[in-house]
Amino acid sequence: MTDRAAADAALRTLIEEHAGSNAYEIAEVYALRNEGNETFEWLDRAFSNREPDISSLLFDPFMVRYQHNPRFAAFCRKVGLPVPSQSTGT
Repeated sequence: MTDRAAADAALRTLIEEHAGSNAYEIAEVYALRNEGNETFEWLDRAFSNREPDISSLLFDPFMVRYQHNPRFAAFCRKVGLPVPSQSTGT
């Protein structure tokens, strides 16, 4: 059984304590929760913070669900990463 209130509280604590240096990890949490808008908001913050974890975006198992999302491709272009192929053959 999951406890959404406890998960929300843990996320708030993570944000309060680490927003300035671990925005990418916060984006991962939102991705795991399947909350796309917040995921991309925190990815933008991670980029603004120049967090090196962004380089793992294309291989991040938490982010893979967004690989066909137009915002994912736009973010990759913004940060200088290759844009994932939109074809289903790769």
